[in-house]
Amino acid sequence: MFKEHDHRIISGRLRNVSASIVSSKKDHFIFGIRSDKNAGGPFKRWLARHGNTEMINILSFCEEVTQYRVCEERKADRGILKRAGWRIWHNFMAPGAPQSVGLGPAVTSDIRIALLTTKDFVPYTVFDTAKGNVTLFLKRAWKEYIQEDYEVYLESRPDIMEQIKVLTETRIRQMQGQRTYQRDRRRYRAHRHK
Repeated sequence: MFKEHDHRIISGRLRNVSASIVSSKKDHFIFGIRSDKNAGGPFKRWLARHGNTEMINILSFCEEVTQYRVCEERKADRGILKRAGWRIWHNFMAPGAPQSVGLGPAVTSDIRIALLTTKDFVPYTVFDTAKGNVTLFLKRAWKEYIQEDYEVYLESRPDIMEQIKVLTETRIRQMQGQRTYQRDRRRYRAHRHK
């Protein structure tokens, strides 16, 4: 009666996640990346399981920049923000950084100059170009993760697979019926116009 527990399925408890409506595939990707940490890190664990440390570094970089943005909106102490900006640069962008994300020297030098010349703090928008560049690399891994997650879910729910099979067969019959109707309609018009 009871199904055996499938260890590939990991429950993610979302905390403090915006309930905004996600309208496009790009929005789904961005929302998923932003929510991964709050969901318990299922995407990060998937990347680790597949041995993709470069993508883990990129995801960590995106999480740090997002956290920096949140801190900028909440913190009154600008010194904390400046240190956080430098921490991001040293961890992810500096030559020989422990979690290098592979950004070119043009982008990293612009951020470094902004950090050096500021008296107060660097706005989070300074990191936007870097984040945009590296986020593109995550999309392919994200698609693979979602595909695998979806397959695991469907394997765990044979009742849904049966419903999908029935709906697919019904849709095929409907499409075949439409083709037959359209073919008959063309024949009728051709015969009528003779």
